[in-house]
Amino acid sequence: MSVQAAVAPRTAQKSAQVVLEARRIHKVFGGLVAVNNLSFTVYEGEILAIIGPNGAGKTTVFNLLTGVLPLDGGEIIFRGHRLNGLPPHAIARLGMARTFQNVHLFDNMTVLENVMVGRHPRSRYGFLEAALRVPWARREEQEIREHSTACLELVGMADLADELAGNLPFGQQRLVELARALATEPACLLLDEPASGLSHQEVAALDALIRRLRDEQGITILLIEHDMHLVMGIADRVVVINYGEKIAEGTPEEVQADERVIAAYLGEDL
Repeated sequence: MSVQAAVAPRTAQKSAQVVLEARRIHKVFGGLVAVNNLSFTVYEGEILAIIGPNGAGKTTVFNLLTGVLPLDGGEIIFRGHRLNGLPPHAIARLGMARTFQNVHLFDNMTVLENVMVGRHPRSRYGFLEAALRVPWARREEQEIREHSTACLELVGMADLADELAGNLPFGQQRLVELARALATEPACLLLDEPASGLSHQEVAALDALIRRLRDEQGITILLIEHDMHLVMGIADRVVVINYGEKIAEGTPEEVQADERVIAAYLGEDL
C-alpha cells in the first residue's frame, strides 16, 4: 500500500477533486420510498458521514452505491465512471470497498484467508491456473498473501493471522472485515456502522485507525454511524437523511445547530 500525503483541512475540502457523486438517486421497495432523489458529493481525502434515525435509508444508500441494489432513478458517478448497472465486483475493481453493518466473515477460514478473499477481485488467475499451479499464478498467490498480511498489520491484527475468524471476539472480527476491504486497494472506503457493538476503548482505537487510513493511506472515507461522538469528532462533513431524503448537510458544527436535525435525530442532549 502506498502512503500518500495528508489531505487538506476541513475548510479546503470543496477545492479538492470529486471522488463520488450521487445525483438524485432513488429507490422504492413496493410502495415504500426508501431513498428519495438523494444527492451528495464526496471529495477526495475527506471523511463524510451519513447519519439519520433507524429506517432513514442509510444502508440502502450504501447498497445502491456498491451495486448490491439497482437504482430506480438517478445516477452515481465514481472517479469519472458511471456506476448504474455495474455489479459489485466491477465497482470494487474501480476502487470502492465497503464493510457491513453485520460482520460477514467465513468463520471456518483463518483471519488471513478471509482477507485474501478480498484481494482476489484484483487477481488475474482463475481456477484452472490455480489447479495447475503455473509459476505466474504461484507468484501472484504469494503477492496476495503478502498484501493481505500488510492489511492485517495496518489494522493491528497480523499476530492473529492463523486464527479461525469465527473464534475471534466481535471487535476483532470487525477489524478483519475492514482489513479485507482494504485488500481491494480502495480509493473510497464505505464503513457501515463500524462502531456498532464496540466498547469505548475499541471505538477510540477505531477513531484513530480511520484517521490513519485517511491521513496516511490517502483513502476517502464514507461513514454510516450512530455513535454521534465518533461522527462529530471525526467527520469533515455530515449528510443527514430522514425517510430517504436529505434534510441537512454541512460541517459537524453546522449540523448540530440545525433545528431540523435536532428534531429528527440528534436530540437536545448532544
